[in-house]
Amino acid sequence: MKKILNLILLFILFTSLNSSFFITSADENVNIDITMIGGTKLDDEGTSKIVAGIWHYINFTLINQYDELTLKIYKGETIPTGEKNESNYYEFQYNKNNIEKWIDISNYTVDYINTEKCSNSNTIYSFCIGIKDELPSEEFSTQDWKIKLLSSSTDLHSSDFILEKPTIGMAKPHGDKIIFNIDPFTEMEANANDYFRFLNRGNTPIIINFNYKDYEEIIEVTGEGNIFSPDEGSNHYLSMSSESWQPSELSTEIYGNGQIPEEYMLSSDAFLQLPQAPEFVIPIEIIVGHGGFLLEIINGGISFQYKKNVKMEEGETKDLDIYISGDGVVDLNIWSDETKNISILDIKKDGSSVDFPTSITSTSSSEQKYTVKVKALREGKKGIINYQLKVDGKTKNYQTEITIEAPNQPTGEETDLNANNSMMIIVAISLVLVVLYMIFSHLKYKRR
Repeated sequence: MKKILNLILLFILFTSLNSSFFITSADENVNIDITMIGGTKLDDEGTSKIVAGIWHYINFTLINQYDELTLKIYKGETIPTGEKNESNYYEFQYNKNNIEKWIDISNYTVDYINTEKCSNSNTIYSFCIGIKDELPSEEFSTQDWKIKLLSSSTDLHSSDFILEKPTIGMAKPHGDKIIFNIDPFTEMEANANDYFRFLNRGNTPIIINFNYKDYEEIIEVTGEGNIFSPDEGSNHYLSMSSESWQPSELSTEIYGNGQIPEEYMLSSDAFLQLPQAPEFVIPIEIIVGHGGFLLEIINGGISFQYKKNVKMEEGETKDLDIYISGDGVVDLNIWSDETKNISILDIKKDGSSVDFPTSITSTSSSEQKYTVKVKALREGKKGIINYQLKVDGKTKNYQTEITIEAPNQPTGEETDLNANNSMMIIVAISLVLVVLYMIFSHLKYKRR
């Protein structure tokens, strides 16, 4: 009986010390890192995501080096026991001694491993793999999947991940309208008044491209062809090499669209439907006119430019320019208001005085400039300069409103005032010193 008990104890001790001989165990020190090939990591509260149809790195950092590894990826908690297909199971293998070290052994018609991007360095093993998009059609739909890494019959690692449907999303949070200001009859380099911002709101990398309604040869947008990862964005600036245009208001549009770069995709066949991003529109306005001037287009052909608001000081004189261009005859009249707050001293064209009203034969190949010299008469008042243009029997009236302010104190008077103040301070200090000296002398001789 004692011998039997001893044999039982020895058997228990032997099996407990050599349990690894019968039961494989997981390596607790395996580190796993999942990224897209561009380096982007996606996760949901710490659980890694893989986007279907996109190449991903699954990087394992192990304790030891291995000559052979097997990577199994499957849907759900357990390996499918029934039919294995691209919607539920993938298996890949690394073998140091094979000519092809990295292979897909899933036995599908397509290989889902990118052998050129797989690598091994010491105890780091990097599988570059992809999973076909077999998910439901809803955007960002997900499934729970599992990763298992083995060497021979030993489990080295097991962890969960989320498989997500590829979804392209784009946003333009800034840049509702882009404006170019171009000088008339001038070929010039100009930057737009604003930029637009693009954001990648999907879960795939996007390459952004632009299509132009007009002026593709002269408008340039920065950042075209750049690749943006999910949640990444950038500012895009516009510039123009303008043509020589007559004063006018031109408009056009640029259309932005995004698509998954080919190098990130397994193939177009790896998607149930290749994701398409909605196109966004960038409205562009080209204002050909003088800076600070209002541009009015009359009857679709005559352009008139003038300043809407001007500030002057009482007694000041100033030149106000106006410009007329376009094909046609224009009857022009200019006068000041009746409040006597402002006075027109002279109106000139090309250095010579002109009497008004006058008739102008205008052309679209040049512009005519008139200079109105005015004088501000009364402080704290407003003056009005009126312009009346008659084109093809139609009359248009415009005004320049002049705000008259108090004249600034001349610099010379301020200097004199400051000098007087300084002199008074010096005199006061001198008087104080004299008084103190007299008191000191009086006390000194009184003691004697």
